[in-house]
Amino acid sequence: MVNRAAGCVFVHSELLCFLQSNFGCLPKDNLISSISGFYSADVIVAAKKLLFDTAETVVADAANRIDVPRYVKRRGDSQQRADAIDMTELWAMLDDAHIILPSFIAVNSKQLPPTYMTESEMYVLLAECHGDENPDERPDDRSERCWRIRVEGARQRHG
Repeated sequence: MVNRAAGCVFVHSELLCFLQSNFGCLPKDNLISSISGFYSADVIVAAKKLLFDTAETVVADAANRIDVPRYVKRRGDSQQRADAIDMTELWAMLDDAHIILPSFIAVNSKQLPPTYMTESEMYVLLAECHGDENPDERPDDRSERCWRIRVEGARQRHG
């Protein structure tokens, strides 16, 4: 389903919303594992087809032309993972070429996989939160400071 509002294009796909929101924020392997482990094969195939079709349309209209790889229907035991890899590779290609995609939206947030901080992010956060502890600081103030550090780190990763 495609909706247009004030010059913006919104396309309903929880999986592609997850990919769009987390591409460049999560390590590629974590992103692929989250997609292939959370979504069913049918949902992954539908999202992959939608992404490839959207890429063809958007690239045809873009000033910056790239060759979109052809859609390959995967089969076998590792189909979900292979399809997730195909989607992330196409997304990376479009991102590198600065191709503007529509905004993919989620209607049901329960259909978005949970994301977790990586171990290295956790160490950085702990070091920043507790590296300059003030003994007079209240626990609530420390929690607020840690939250601000985490939010600022996320903003920097998103550009």
